[in-house]
Amino acid sequence: MLKYVIIIFILGTSPCFFGQIEVTASDFPGKGDTVRYTNTTDFSIDYQSTGTNYNWDFSALIGNSQTLLNHNSIDNADMLTQGLFGEFVIPKYRATYYLPATAIPFGLITDFIDIPIEDFYRFFRKTASQMTVIGLSLSAGGFGLGSRSDTIEVAYEYPMVFGQNYTSRGYTYLDMSFALPAQFKQYRQRNSEVDGFGTIETPYGTFDALRIHHVIDELDSIYFEFDGSGQWIELPIPRSHEYEWWTNEENGPILKVITNEIGGGEQVTSIQYRDIYRADLVASIEDELPIEFNIFPNPATDFIQIQSNADLAEMYVVTMSGSLVFQSAFSNELHVANLQGGAYNLILRSKDGRIAVKRFVKE
Repeated sequence: MLKYVIIIFILGTSPCFFGQIEVTASDFPGKGDTVRYTNTTDFSIDYQSTGTNYNWDFSALIGNSQTLLNHNSIDNADMLTQGLFGEFVIPKYRATYYLPATAIPFGLITDFIDIPIEDFYRFFRKTASQMTVIGLSLSAGGFGLGSRSDTIEVAYEYPMVFGQNYTSRGYTYLDMSFALPAQFKQYRQRNSEVDGFGTIETPYGTFDALRIHHVIDELDSIYFEFDGSGQWIELPIPRSHEYEWWTNEENGPILKVITNEIGGGEQVTSIQYRDIYRADLVASIEDELPIEFNIFPNPATDFIQIQSNADLAEMYVVTMSGSLVFQSAFSNELHVANLQGGAYNLILRSKDGRIAVKRFVKE
């Protein structure tokens, strides 16, 4: 009996030996995975405090919008992308998925070359031990351009455990002269440390978690030609910090806070937490410009085809009483065979945030 009392006492008083989790490759997203986040502007939260057996209480966060992050599969990419990052290239450049490169300053680049950039993507490769950043692509002036990284940045090393730290750097040169009078260079230096473990609380739930802090120094330069001569211009990008809380089986961080160093201190630029669909965070259609789209057949039995000239990101099916019954990244075909007969609203959201709704009937 005394033996069991001692075991219970040890377990109850030494959580630092039993409360830590390990985050592995299976906890990171793969190709085609979609992960929903709620965005908040509550920049007063304490995102810097950390430690062992720490309790991060972010349960009072209030969301103001949502993002469905789609880890785009290379299998569905254009031929240029397939040739650079597809399944038949050398292994280190075989991308698992690609994501929008939102941190790159589009506006500054287009100020110099005076040509709009429609899309800018970063390409990621997931292995059993690392997540690496292997290249970039963009669309500008009707042309698609891409480049593999000469030096490959390691975004994550796993298994992720408390006390782990690593450094990495990446270098990518993108020659745009085929389509544009410009060239682009990106250099990134990353220092990462898993500096805490414990429990995190958000509106999404309570989880055992590890906290990882990335410090990223990025130097981007654009070369452009004007009147027969050219010059390199450095783009002003401040040092950034990324604070992430990871748990198991969620395909992404439970909470992510991004800051920039400005004026000697850190200023929060983004806060996102893992979440479910919340209808109150979908913008009212009266506040948005309309998206033009058609659906057929309507009524439908098995599937509905969707045609639109908009760049669409997400789709939802909602009952007439307002209950969500289906959600996914956008597809031109919506399967409705499993829906009960009756009327529904199909809600589409574009990548620039516009919302459109059409009613359909399931026979």
